[in-house]
Amino acid sequence: MDHLSRTIALAIALLRSATKALHWSVVLRHMGQRYLSCSMTLTTESATLRFLFDAQYKASRLQIDVPLTLRHDRLLRMRTLINDHGSALAQAVEADFGVRSEQLTELADLFVLRTLMSHTLKSLAKWMKPVKVGTPLYLQPAHAYLQRQPLGVVGVVSPWNYPVQLALGPVITALAAGNRVMLKPSELTPLTSALMARLIEKTFAPDELCVVQGDGALAAEFSSLPFGRQSGRSQSDANYAGARRQVALHHRRFVRPE
Repeated sequence: MDHLSRTIALAIALLRSATKALHWSVVLRHMGQRYLSCSMTLTTESATLRFLFDAQYKASRLQIDVPLTLRHDRLLRMRTLINDHGSALAQAVEADFGVRSEQLTELADLFVLRTLMSHTLKSLAKWMKPVKVGTPLYLQPAHAYLQRQPLGVVGVVSPWNYPVQLALGPVITALAAGNRVMLKPSELTPLTSALMARLIEKTFAPDELCVVQGDGALAAEFSSLPFGRQSGRSQSDANYAGARRQVALHHRRFVRPE
């Protein structure tokens, strides 16, 4: 099923489940054109997050083995997003910070992402190969190997200080591993987060990669979702201390990218 078909199918399912009090607007686009705009109601932000998670989880279970060609396709779409909109992202960062130049974002965020992308595309086929391991004597003449598989749905909570690199870097590695991804960028850089959300919405189906925006309370709800692996770095404000406690409670395997 192609990007547009999956997007429309998800919208239909969401419309069927929309029953209650919180207004939420979803605009679905494909190749820069608006195909469908709908308003719906959900009980709480938690219900919204859970619906998005369930859609990604269901899609991940329908395709447990993600082929190299599909992983490459997702990475190439992300590379195009970064290359085509890097300047706009740098301008958004400058507007959020007020003092950070576009040149600094180009070096500290975009250059790092392009380097990571190049290395990932070059190495991915090798990373996906089975790794031979020793076989116990009593199992001879069998052969044993380790086969890496996607975890399913990965959650990324990104900080404010390098808002593009520390959001999209973990997304790139999670997509390379064959996962679906939900991204919660920082509310402390609202223009950058909103722009990333719009660009990702145009580039990926929501059951591949989606962005949720909100404050620390939403981050805590986000962190309570049963992700295969939670990736993120703490923010400096008190709200994110609470979000980290939620992560520690629900996910013992919390990872902080350095």
